This record gives sequence, structure tokens and C-alpha cells, in this order.
Amino acid sequence: MAPLILLALIAGFYWKLTLTRQYDWGWGPDFATQVLPWFHVQARQWHNGEFPLWDPYLWGGQPLLGQAQPGSAYPLNWLLFLLPLDGSGAIKPGFLQGYFIAIHYMGALFCYWLCRDLGRSRAASVFAGLAFSLTGFLGTRNWPQMINGCVWAPLTLLFALRAIRSDGAALRQAAFGGAALGMAWLSGHHQIPLYTSIAMAAVWLDACIRHRARVRAAAVFFVFTGLVGALQILPAQEYGKLAKRWAGVPEGLAWNHAVPYPVHEEYSLSPKSIAGLATNLPERTLDPYMGVAFVTLAPLGIALAWGSPQVRLFACLAGGAWIYALGGFTFAHGLFYLFVPIAEKARTPAVALHLFHLAAAVLAAFGLDALGKAPARSRALRRATIALVALGAILAIDIHLRPPDLDPRFGLSVVAAWLTAACLRWRHARPAFIAILLIEASANTGALIAPRSDKGRTEWIDRMRDNRDIARFLKSQPEPFRVTVLDRRFEENWGAWHGIEMRHGYLASMTSNMADWPHGDNGNRIFNTKFAIGTEPRGFHRIPVFRGASGLTVFADADALPRAWAVHRVERLADIRALHVAMHERHADFRHTAFFPNRQPPRLPACDGTSTVEVIRYSASSIRVRARMNCDGLVVIAMTNFPGWSATIGGRATPIVETNGVMPALMVAAGEHEIEIRYRPRSVAVGAVLTAIGWVATLILAVRRDQATG
Repeated sequence: MAPLILLALIAGFYWKLTLTRQYDWGWGPDFATQVLPWFHVQARQWHNGEFPLWDPYLWGGQPLLGQAQPGSAYPLNWLLFLLPLDGSGAIKPGFLQGYFIAIHYMGALFCYWLCRDLGRSRAASVFAGLAFSLTGFLGTRNWPQMINGCVWAPLTLLFALRAIRSDGAALRQAAFGGAALGMAWLSGHHQIPLYTSIAMAAVWLDACIRHRARVRAAAVFFVFTGLVGALQILPAQEYGKLAKRWAGVPEGLAWNHAVPYPVHEEYSLSPKSIAGLATNLPERTLDPYMGVAFVTLAPLGIALAWGSPQVRLFACLAGGAWIYALGGFTFAHGLFYLFVPIAEKARTPAVALHLFHLAAAVLAAFGLDALGKAPARSRALRRATIALVALGAILAIDIHLRPPDLDPRFGLSVVAAWLTAACLRWRHARPAFIAILLIEASANTGALIAPRSDKGRTEWIDRMRDNRDIARFLKSQPEPFRVTVLDRRFEENWGAWHGIEMRHGYLASMTSNMADWPHGDNGNRIFNTKFAIGTEPRGFHRIPVFRGASGLTVFADADALPRAWAVHRVERLADIRALHVAMHERHADFRHTAFFPNRQPPRLPACDGTSTVEVIRYSASSIRVRARMNCDGLVVIAMTNFPGWSATIGGRATPIVETNGVMPALMVAAGEHEIEIRYRPRSVAVGAVLTAIGWVATLILAVRRDQATG
């Protein structure tokens, strides 16, 4: 019954999403211009019968699993992508609303189960589940690639703690805990699972010091983490070593370059943010808001139930997570930055708040249960009551002195402080505390959920949806080709939303060969950029071919190179800088010559004949061409070369060489041939096998237990 009550409360709390069609949760610039286009790309590939491996819509194509953030390996995303699409091939808004509700329900349910497993009452566990889901990190963020990883932390702790206190089933429970953490790694962004993994390493280290017999269970835990998470971890590791990442500094960072510490400082939680736990104070990084009821019950749990080892554990977890979140303000974070492997890759220490909020939710459940047993004259209760009354008075005075546009959470905090003070002495106040929590948490929804009529807040998502007439025109043209935007009227990720390949775009990272490649008008022409969208012609795009209702015009470049062409001359260049020079001074030569910076080109026979190459089939992760070669030569494909692309000529495997600094090319003999190149990366294949082994092993362990108990 309690899980159904949780579902009803979550759905009711987000009634603007469940009962109306007038609000969106995914309206911010990052979500609208990056995450949603990723989602639409993957959904279309699922509906075309392909597993989403390659994103062809930005920067000549980029690996989806390698980037991690698209969440291509996460099963909950697969369910979303398989749902029916709208007429334009995009995910329906109603399904996105249900997806958001599902994430928060999972967080609430998993935290509820954790608290029940720790012996907490149903009401206290419901309170903790709601507190974890609707406030704090999970309740104030709308980045699915992060909150999807956050919801698995309660289950990870549940099974790990079972394994630590168990004798007969320690290995089995450790496997379940590791599988839950592996699911967090599959969710996308690396920061949440990385911080959770660091916290679990500390928990297991403590357990192994106390009981050496727990070493085997710890090993099983992390083996299952690696197995289940392999489908995301291995491709991301491969991509990370061959990519550049923009992490708060102007230049791209390679894998062997640490994220500079000033970036960590910038994304640290400020010490003054502790006041924002109960009220609203501007915080530069992440909003820690939990509400007065939540903030009151967690310390009471520590004070009234300190004798419990579980309370001490979660108090340490909360304290450690808070100290880590302070980042550059603490010496401890500097030690992690220097000595913990890949910790420096997680540039936002404040994200560790998700562990603080989880630990605080569990402590609040202990506090709520302890209230019913505490003596009426308890010193802790007296002090808490006085503090709450004083807090309410101070906030009331502050409201009176401040401007009228004060954040509504200040007013809510006054009422919540006095109601919480009144309920502390009431032994049957658990429903009242749940009600206070829901009222306080509702203050977050105004910032998280935007009405579609608010054009100021929905500007970015409107930019993605607009210019549909231009999208229809471009999609009616013979493919394949690329498009660029001339005057930055909107982000080029618009193309991914509508299924149109763009030359550039907004990404947090890209392959190093593409990042170092010479861009600009000459690069656009060589990279099959046939069209440009803008108000005035520019560069090679001079021919107007369509004018949209918005006033934007589509301009064509009649001399843009095709997606694939043949060359019969090769030239070695000293380095990538020489390629930049060639692009600037000799860009017309790219039609007939393949350039090889820093590498020896293959030998080609002298040939003055004309060869033709025609694209006969094209999809996101494969391309088939027909080449009619007058003599031996190279067929060049205008796309990003990356490990995982393989080629066949007439069904027989042939090696791919990288030419022009970034493009794949194949040696093709004289005559007519059908060539197919497909993206089937080994890292994904190995990762998929390991993840499947992890899932199957977890399922077998669960079924055997059910049979044994049955």
C-alpha cells in the first residue's frame, strides 16, 4: 500500500504535469538545446530498428555512448524512446512528463525501501522518500542524465548495508548493491555515480577494517558495478582518451589534462549555503533547499538515536558529502583532487549534495520515529522548539524589512517553523510532518516547471521547435548533406531535433580530430555543407533557395563537396597546422587530393581519369556507396573518423585510413564496387556482453533466493 501512496503523492505533487498540458519541466537552455535533441535522435533510431550508437547530426558525427551524457545505455531511456513519436519524429511532451514523474517516483520508492530495511516505520519511510525525491538535489534539478543516476543511490546503500551486516548472504547482497551502482553508471553523466562510488568505497573500507571477512563481499560489490555499468563505462573510457572536453575553461581538455582546480572552486558550494537548507538564499552552484521540517528532523534523528550504528553511519555520510560539496573551501577536497583516480574529472563538487540529501532523509526518518518515544521534557526537543520559534520570528522580521518580491520560500519557512515547533511534542504528528514537507517542497516547482505561455522561460525550447517550414524544405532535398547557421539565430542542435545534419553544434565534448580540424567557410564546403540558414548570404552560401515564415532564408553552395568522392592524388603534410594552411590557400585541391598530416599516405598509381561515387543508402550508423573507379584510388567520406567504423568492399573487409585530418577513406581498386561502412565499436560490443552478464547473474541470484524462500 505504501508504494501506491507514494505514487499518488508524487503524481499529485506534480499535478501541473499530470493533470494539465500547459507546463513543461524541460525548458532550460541546456535541456532544450542539448539533452532533448539527443533524446529525439535516439528515439528515431530506435523506431528505425537501430540501437543508437552514432549521432550524425553535429560536427560530422559523434559517438553517442562515448559521450555518456546522452544516456544511450540506460534502460529507462530505452522505454521512453520506444513510445510512439509525434508527426515530426520527436518524443511527445506527455511522455516526457511521465518520464519525469517516473524518475522521481523511483527516487522516493528506493529511499522508502532503504528506510524500511533500516527498521523505520512506514510513515517515517514515506516522509524520507518524499524528502529525498521532492527537495534537495533530486527535487531541484531537471538534468535527466544526473537525476537518473541519483535515484540508484538508496538501493546501492540498501544492499551494501545488508551485505555488511549479513553472514550467510553477504556475497549475494553485495552483488545486488553493485548492480544498483552499475545502473547509476549506465544513466549517463559520470559525476553522480563517481561520487556515489567514492562514498561506497569509504563504507566498504570501514566495514573491511571492522570485519576482514567483508573483503570478499566488497570485491563482489565492485565487480558487479563494473559488469552492469560496462555498456557505458567502456565506450566512455575509449572516447575520453580520443576526445576533448570543455569543462569551464576556453580550451578543450584532453584525457591526460586534469580539470584545473579553479574550475572546481567555481562549482563548489559556498559555506553560507548552509542557511539555504531551510530557506532560500542565492547559491551560485546548486540549491541545497530542503525545508524546515526536513532540516529539523534530521538533526533530531542524530540527537535522539545516536546510539544506533546506522545513525552514526549516515551522519558521517552526510558530513562527508557536505564537506566534499564545499570543494575549494576545504582541505579535504584538495586531497581527493590530487590522489583519488579520476576524481578531478568531476568538475562540480557541489553535486555531492545528492549524497548529503539522501543521508539526511534517512536521518529524518530516524528522527520522526524517535519523536514518538522521546520524553516530553527531552532536552533535544526543548532546544529544537526554541530554535524553531526563534527562526520563525527572525524570518518574519526579515520579510517585513525586505522588498515585496521576496522568494515565497521565506514566507513558507515562517509557517513551517512554527508548525514544526507545534508538532514536535505531538506523538502522532507523522502525517502532519508529511504535509508540512509537501507544502515546503511545492516552493521548488515554480522554478522547476514553467508554463508554456511564459515565452521568456520557454525561449530556448521554442527556438528548437520553430522554423518547421525550413526543416520540411531541407528534409525534402536529396540526402545526405549538412547545414550551418549563419548568424546564430538559434543553436545548430535544432537540426538534431528535426532530423537534419548540421555542420556545428553545442556539445560538452567532441573527438580530438574534429576539435583540431580547420573550420570556417572552406571547411564547411569540404564537409558537405550544402545549405546555410540566415538573414543574409555569406561566404560560399550565396544562392537563396527557400524563405521561411520567420524571415530566415536558406542559401545554397552549389560547389559544396558531396558526402563521398574519389581522389587519385595524395600528399603528406608536416602537421595539423600545415593542414590549416592548405585549407586556407588550396581548399579546391581537396576535390582531387587526400592530405595526410603526420602520417605516410598510401601509394596510388598515376591516373587522370574521372571516377564517380554515389551514396545509395544512408542511415545514422551506416553508409553504402557505389564507386565507379577508372583506376585505383581513395574513396573519401565527409564524416568524423573514429574507432568502431569498419568497411567492406563487395562484402570483403577492408581497412580504413584517416585522411584530411579527420575523414575516413578506403583504398578502392579500378572497376565498379559497392562499399559499406558501419559503426560497430568493439568497446560497445564488449560492454554489452559484460552488462548482459551482470544483469543475468543478478537475475539468477534473485530467482534462486525466491525459490529458496518459496
